[in-house]
Amino acid sequence: MTGTVTVTVAPLNNQGEPQSVAVPFKADMRRPLNVGTAWTAFIIALLCGVLIPIGVLYLLKYLSAVIPSGSLVAGTTVVDVPRDGTSPRIELPSQRMRMYSLRGRTRTFEMDGYRLRAIMGLSPTAVPQVESSSRTLHRSPGRHPDHVVGGRSCPWESGASGSRLPTSRRSRTTCGG
Repeated sequence: MTGTVTVTVAPLNNQGEPQSVAVPFKADMRRPLNVGTAWTAFIIALLCGVLIPIGVLYLLKYLSAVIPSGSLVAGTTVVDVPRDGTSPRIELPSQRMRMYSLRGRTRTFEMDGYRLRAIMGLSPTAVPQVESSSRTLHRSPGRHPDHVVGGRSCPWESGASGSRLPTSRRSRTTCGG
């Protein structure tokens, strides 16, 4: 900031008239930088710039991780998982299918001893999934533990027809944890 200030001056012995003198000045109007405050503000701004968008992604993912309302056709069957690495054959006759009606969006749904649960996952950009699990977990000795539940081959759940549930998805909980 620059300018002039008018100053009135008079002799020390009070003899004579006071005079007005214009004095030019130049001044700096900034406070000295406080390094601690500057670094704190920078770190807070950096964290907010990163964490707020990630928080919004997690919020949207939480709101979308639901089982949608509408009709749900589901059935269970026993599937023998071949040890040679070929794809298993899944046969699900229509008489083993059941129809459920979901009145509203929900995060969990129970049917025939199985629980469907919407899970978010850890990544903020991953698509939410529906996981199925059985209430009873028994393993019989003498069979391969990754494919056996209660002395039978691992069950696969199937959901389709008007719902966004995954079809032919093997249960994580009932098949080897």
